[in-house]
Amino acid sequence: MTEKKARAREWKTFRKRHFFTQEQLAAILGISRRCLQHVESAQRVPHTVTLGKFEVLKQKHTPSKTDWRSDGDGESINAASIQH
Repeated sequence: MTEKKARAREWKTFRKRHFFTQEQLAAILGISRRCLQHVESAQRVPHTVTLGKFEVLKQKHTPSKTDWRSDGDGESINAASIQH
């Protein structure tokens, strides 16, 4: 798989997993919806600044392993809310 195709799949999967529309994600990244469509279809490589914004957004939407843990029922609990 080419780098452009891998990026296209990553961006589209992220967008759908976090329930963003193309219009919403494009606005967050500061690009047009058309540009996002081109990235998601592997027709275009985003600018470095846009790549950086996407990486920050991914980190923001991915809980760290130290912040979350399972309660044994398959549900996650914020570690700060657990009383010792």
